[in-house]
Order: sequence, then structure tokens, then C-alpha cells
Amino acid sequence: MGMQKGQNYNHPEKGYEVKKQPLRDQQTLKKIKRHLQDHPRNFCLFVLAINTAFRANELLSLEAGQVRYLSQGEALKVWQKKTKKYRTVALNETCVNAVKNLLDSRHFDDKDFLFAGRSRDKALTIPAFSKLVKKWCEFAGETGHSAHDLRRTWAYFQWKNKTPVALIQKALGHATEQQTLEYICVQSDDVNQILGLE
Repeated sequence: MGMQKGQNYNHPEKGYEVKKQPLRDQQTLKKIKRHLQDHPRNFCLFVLAINTAFRANELLSLEAGQVRYLSQGEALKVWQKKTKKYRTVALNETCVNAVKNLLDSRHFDDKDFLFAGRSRDKALTIPAFSKLVKKWCEFAGETGHSAHDLRRTWAYFQWKNKTPVALIQKALGHATEQQTLEYICVQSDDVNQILGLE
């Protein structure tokens, strides 16, 4: 059962499933990126969300001046309200190109929010971001996802690419490795695939 026009995506009706799971299929990610290719803000937001472990509020707080002069491999430092610490992430080429494309799409002052909402002096809100994610995912044939699931997606693919769970745990700020595995919804089928079992 999908959402109808005018319904609140953050308070779904009874019976509407919110998965709280990562996107597990590379083809889904590619389909969403192709769909967003002509929308620089949305494309950049999606690319940063699935390529970093930043929380939604941290991504939405980014200002143009923080990213304007970053090149591949350089560190982006963001203050984390939850942990009261800075978190540093090196951006890959895909992220750097997406940021450059967004900055080239219109004029940004250094203090302008990178991901502005309807009013350019205000950042996109988390509910608005989640609503966008739901639409993007539904376009790609996935339902029930929110903005936070893009962070799970980053973690899931790190795990799938055999990054040690301890490192993923540290990046996410989790207390235990078990918490991290539960967060990315690791299933027995996933474990068997990693181990090469049928």
C-alpha cells in the first residue's frame, strides 16, 4: 500500500511499511542516479548520502564554502550535533564531481546552504529530504525508505566490500559491532554470499 497525495510521509498510515533498511542493489542506485542526473541539487544530495556516513542533518547543514575548493581525496569536516565532535570524510571523485556540478548550476555565496529548500536562505528539512528519498526509491521500484536509509546503504556496501565491521562501527559512531550489523540489517543470505556459500 503506497502513500496517497497529501499524506504525511513521516507519519504513515497504519499498514504502510517503513523498512528501515539499506538499498541493497547497485542497479537501484544507478537507476536513481540516472533519474536525478538533470537535477544537480538532488543528484548531489543522493551521491553524498550514499558515499559518506554523514547523517541527514549533517548533510543538510553543509554550506557552499565548506565544499567549494575540495578536490578528490581531500577531507570534508562536519560538526556532528549528536556526538559533539567533528567528523572528517575524504570525498571520492563521484562526490567531488557532483558538488562541482551543483556549484556550477547557479550562484552560491560561501554561506549559502548547499541543499537549500524552496527558500534559498533555508536548508532543506529532513522531512522534505525523506519525502524526496521515498519518491526516488519508488521510481526505482523500492518502497518504504527514508533519508536515513541512505546512510545505512553506505554502511551496507562498505560491509559488502569487506571493510572491517570495526571500522564501519567507528564511522557510524556505534557502541558495538553487533549494533552496526543490526543497523545495516545483515541477513543470513548476505553472510553466505560473503563467505561464498550457497
